[in-house]
Amino acid sequence: MTFRQASWDEPLIHELDKGRRGLTFVGLIEEFRQLMGELNIPPSILRKEPPQLPEVSEVEVIRHYTRLSEMSYGVDNGPVPLGSCTMKYNPKVALRYAFDERLQLIHPLEPEDRHQGVLRALYELQQWLAAIVGMDFCSLGISAGAQGELARVLIIKRYHELKGQTDLKTEI
Repeated sequence: MTFRQASWDEPLIHELDKGRRGLTFVGLIEEFRQLMGELNIPPSILRKEPPQLPEVSEVEVIRHYTRLSEMSYGVDNGPVPLGSCTMKYNPKVALRYAFDERLQLIHPLEPEDRHQGVLRALYELQQWLAAIVGMDFCSLGISAGAQGELARVLIIKRYHELKGQTDLKTEI
């Protein structure tokens, strides 16, 4: 049984929702709103309503994520395989979209007008990620592992160059 097949057997956390609260923090929403104001996050990317989180008990949450962790191969339950740095848990909702045929079968040479919705979603995601981390732009094309590490090193190098700190030892 593969991870993909096994993970579909476990219900989504929202499907376990029985209206039971594990823990409630009084005043947390107002404190969070104050923090968001202090961070100068653009209002256009802030939620208008609180997230619709599932209401499950603490024990149900622990059991759910323990079952999911047991379905996934990783460094905590076997020898470290090649590519283990990218073997992290992907939320099931992300897997549903990743395995959606409408996205899987998009060919890069198809006319752009056939996929404006996808292109808009990717563009907006880039804009949101850049705004969240305070950068001018970001790329969705950089993968994990060595490619991601090199990208981060080059960003740091460029930052110091822009600050005029060229005396740093930054041989790549």
